[in-house]
Amino acid sequence: MKNSKNRTIFDDNSENRTIFADNSENRTILAENYNSKNRTIFEDKSENRKIFADISENRTILAENCEHNMIFEEKQQK
Repeated sequence: MKNSKNRTIFDDNSENRTIFADNSENRTILAENYNSKNRTIFEDKSENRKIFADISENRTILAENCEHNMIFEEKQQK
């Protein structure tokens, strides 16, 4: 719900899925059918966004206003 602080929805193919309310500081969405363990997406005004790629262990994309941008290749490991 929009007025709740957070929502947790358990998904069939992942351990859990957490979606924070619209006004929360961050949002976490776990991938449903991907090979990654989880996927984290921060809202647009946050300092960074972390998105786990389909094949690699993680992919990090920093927000547009950050000093650095880092993108891990899909097949690249940590």
